[in-house]
Amino acid sequence: RNGIEVTLWPCEGSTRQEWLLNVQKQLQVFGHDWLGAPTTSCLAKKADKDFEGLLLTTCSITENKSGLFEVLPVEGSQSKVHIVSSNNKKSCLVVQPLRNNGGAYGARGGAQVNIGSCDHPWAEWGFDSSTGEITSAAFDALGEVCLTTGWPF
Repeated sequence: RNGIEVTLWPCEGSTRQEWLLNVQKQLQVFGHDWLGAPTTSCLAKKADKDFEGLLLTTCSITENKSGLFEVLPVEGSQSKVHIVSSNNKKSCLVVQPLRNNGGAYGARGGAQVNIGSCDHPWAEWGFDSSTGEITSAAFDALGEVCLTTGWPF
């Protein structure tokens, strides 16, 4: 749903972790609201000023709130990709660790996602287009995490 934060959590295979790079080059996620009505949202193109991370927003191209992205291989890697902003080829989707170094699952529970330099290792992702999982090994010793809509309450 629009306005929900996008964070990193251990991968669990739910629809909150299934992403589609649609034909408009938006990262789109599908779900249901609390009444069971289907919802569709896209990843925003810039961080929310209060949350300081990316949120879900409308997929309407005319409203110009969603990011447009390209998935490009990381040089020298067979499995990692950069999720590059179509507006600025030097800007990528990046992990933004929590300031307190932890959440419900320690460092890998609830880290934010933002737009930042493609040169940082935290800009490297795994993207499985068949399952829709977007994964990060930013917290390597603690295990892989997935791009997730919201928080696991």
